[in-house]
Amino acid sequence: MKRILILSCLFFALIPIWANPTDSIEITDQCKPSEYVDSLSFLKDCELLSKLESAVWNREPLIVCKQIHEQIESITKCSSWEDLCLLFKADTVLARYCIQGPSKEKDTAKKLLKDAGRLLAQIKRLADPSAISVIGALESDFYSVEYIISPILHLSKGIESTKLIDKAFKSYSNEVSVALMYANRRLYAPAIGGKDVEEAYSIFCKLANHQGLAEWDMFSIYSGIGMCLFEKQCYDESAVYLHKAMAIYHGDEVIAETISKLTH
Repeated sequence: MKRILILSCLFFALIPIWANPTDSIEITDQCKPSEYVDSLSFLKDCELLSKLESAVWNREPLIVCKQIHEQIESITKCSSWEDLCLLFKADTVLARYCIQGPSKEKDTAKKLLKDAGRLLAQIKRLADPSAISVIGALESDFYSVEYIISPILHLSKGIESTKLIDKAFKSYSNEVSVALMYANRRLYAPAIGGKDVEEAYSIFCKLANHQGLAEWDMFSIYSGIGMCLFEKQCYDESAVYLHKAMAIYHGDEVIAETISKLTH
């Protein structure tokens, strides 16, 4: 989604400092497999969440996305840490779309974020010590949505989101959700804010060799690799991975425009 990727870039610019999942990447030695842990891997087993992610990234009508979200709520009992994480993910995904999608519903986004905040508090209380590594990623996700809803009012939340990403990566660099957020930050930050295309590229490539990731993670990984290669002026390879991303979700206008530049 063009607006989503552009706002993500603006987010990092304001602060000093998202195919086949089993495909392997063999571009350079940086792309050798690495050991990762995916503490949120259970989310990919929810067909409705996959459906919501697909609807959002493919820019389907907001009413359709809201209906899927309601279905997720109806099947989730909030009786476990996994249920809470599922609802939190659904809330933040839909909240972003309410702001960045073609139909703007800021009040709905605020309500969803308020619900997500309550869920996050419960997640922290119920988190097993082995899953504590993802708390920073969830908090960062929450603050970034808060920033997107009101960029000026919540600039401090945007700054906090970035700090949380860096802090989480320092302690849990082998956690998929943390590494993915950090790689995106390194890719889209300005030079004075910590931009490092080579580091981002290395992380994306290693993540791509981790088996069994959710399709939304693979979309982010493939698009990240493609954009890194574009910046490295490896245009043929860039087109390959951007096409892989578009094979998962076809609605991202920035990727479509980049592919257009590469083919003309």
